[in-house]
Amino acid sequence: MKFTKLTEMAMVVAIAGLIGSCSSSPSKKESANVKEIVFEEAAKDVALTSNFKNIRFLQLQLTDDCVISDVKKVIDADGTIIVRTSDDEIFCFKKEDGSFLCQIGNTGEGPEEYLKIGDIYYNEKDKSVNVIDALKSDIVSYGLDGTFVHRKKAESSLSWMECAEFSTNGYLMISNQLTDGQPPSEFAYTVINPDESTTGVDPFAPIRVKGFSTKFATRPMTKSKDGLTFFKFLSDTIFTMRNGEISPVYKLTMKKKMPQKDMVAQMGSFAQDELYKLSIKGDYSAGFDKIYETKQFIALIPLVYMTEGYFWIDKLSGKGLHVASSFELNLDVDMMIQGRSIIRIVGNTDNELICCFNPEDIEIFQKELAEKKDLKPFDDRLRPFFEKADTEGNPCLIIYEH
Repeated sequence: MKFTKLTEMAMVVAIAGLIGSCSSSPSKKESANVKEIVFEEAAKDVALTSNFKNIRFLQLQLTDDCVISDVKKVIDADGTIIVRTSDDEIFCFKKEDGSFLCQIGNTGEGPEEYLKIGDIYYNEKDKSVNVIDALKSDIVSYGLDGTFVHRKKAESSLSWMECAEFSTNGYLMISNQLTDGQPPSEFAYTVINPDESTTGVDPFAPIRVKGFSTKFATRPMTKSKDGLTFFKFLSDTIFTMRNGEISPVYKLTMKKKMPQKDMVAQMGSFAQDELYKLSIKGDYSAGFDKIYETKQFIALIPLVYMTEGYFWIDKLSGKGLHVASSFELNLDVDMMIQGRSIIRIVGNTDNELICCFNPEDIEIFQKELAEKKDLKPFDDRLRPFFEKADTEGNPCLIIYEH
């Protein structure tokens, strides 16, 4: 494992739809090749950045038509950077220099518009940007130039969805909220198969909520080279789904164990606050929130990263690395500047990790670089990039490329 200088990183979550008429889960292929990952504590001289051949620094162009305060997801679509904002807007930029290209769709009642973004995904086959309208349970497709293509109705309700990923072979995986709504969501995931039938994966039972809904993770699945990689609800195992077959890949050994579903169910109506309490007491892990994957790494971000830190799996060596949290953002930024951490991950491909820093983050970088002259950046371009970055402008991206 080529960990020689850097330490941290950020990752995945989910919250999603409803299964009205789901069939049984995709076939489960129990693999005899499940690898056990034991996480070692990261040394202070570990350098994660040394595992990447190239780093890109760019600030997204600010225009009268494109003002971004917060980024939820970034997709690299063949050199076009697609950004989903927290304000239900979608913008496209050139990866080369961050220049603004166009806006994708708008909120509204029209046939070419969407009411509420559940999530977005990119279809590599037809080069389309797809918006899941959570309120209408529609999928609205656009070209990379913003041109409307078509919309279609999903077979099951997607009202409670939060996160979606699309595999190269045509499977759409959607994570669901835990809910007592109508109808209640029974599974952590809805899979829309290439034939447009739906299947449910990972039942929530026996855990329930009463009178409200709550997510179990922000982004619990990620796109891999030939499928999707995901973690189940309150599980210490990482799975893959390829061509409809689900297989366990990694069994994780951490200092804190995952609480069993039966134990959590006895705590009453489910809420993430209850998991936080278990974690803070030191007895159990609260579980994972996000996951991202490249051809070399799987990065896992826990629900309570302040007490649990971050977890890396090196797929090439089969080793794991645990990076403890610093508890303070400015110290996390210092680690990132030195190449000892990768933070604020918002997207990935097989060849890269994409990190985003909003205007308030840029101010922290500038303050740390100005006050701590002894900080040695992992890349000579980092200091001048952040010193020149506009704190009144759009967010900055750092793209780590293998």
